[in-house]
Amino acid sequence: MMENDISCPFPARVVGELVSVEAFDSKGNTPGIFAICRRNKKKYSADVTALEWEGKPPKGAEWIDAYITRPGQE
Repeated sequence: MMENDISCPFPARVVGELVSVEAFDSKGNTPGIFAICRRNKKKYSADVTALEWEGKPPKGAEWIDAYITRPGQE
């Protein structure tokens, strides 16, 4: 799974807001992979397709890029 290959935490933007991505999770029966993010001491879950890099991509970002660009991924 991605959390073993991507260095967390790292800064990113979700809907234009700066967050710290702390981990990744797949939510049981819900399809997709979610980023566990923190902003202003609150935790949020965001679909990884919503992440925008803030500066240099984190180590292992190619795993997220591959997931997002996978054929059939909508």
